[in-house]
Amino acid sequence: MLPHERASRATTFGLVDASAKAVAGAKLSDIDPLERERLRQSVQQYGGDRVLLELDDEALDGALGLTARQSDGTRVPTLTGLLLLGKELALRELVGTHEFAFQVLAREAVGFNEFRRFPLLKALDWLETNFRPYNPEREIQVGLFRVHVPKVGLGAFREAVANALVHRDYRMGAVHVRMDDEGLTISNPGGLMVA
Repeated sequence: MLPHERASRATTFGLVDASAKAVAGAKLSDIDPLERERLRQSVQQYGGDRVLLELDDEALDGALGLTARQSDGTRVPTLTGLLLLGKELALRELVGTHEFAFQVLAREAVGFNEFRRFPLLKALDWLETNFRPYNPEREIQVGLFRVHVPKVGLGAFREAVANALVHRDYRMGAVHVRMDDEGLTISNPGGLMVA
């Protein structure tokens, strides 16, 4: 096994939680306060645990495992903390493999092709905003009513993108969200371990 495969296998068995580990070189100043506010708004908008909204920043970070306390008592961001709340420069420097692409290909022409390193909640918003114009709707007749049916359901898109961004191997390359003549393809690095 290669070193990254050994680590993936240990994670699969619950022996290692890479997301809870402090990121070497990270500091609290690498956390973007606007992203923390986006997190609070998401909790409120999507029906998350309301108790989280009552917590101050330090308590929220601790409750969600966004920071870890060092032996000297200082708090530093975990991988989860940086991925959710990190500034783009910190993500680029400290989590170099965190990247995602949105690509739209029509036959041989490229309609859209951008790579980003946004924190996860901002990434979901950005991807959804850019996906909408490329997701055509057809109108179908159902009895007396005309119903608009998108090529890809927005709920399915959100779920697939969230899964690809969250359930991936952060030691490897980018997540790709691709629309082409065949449909929507979402891929992420890593994979199932074969015994």
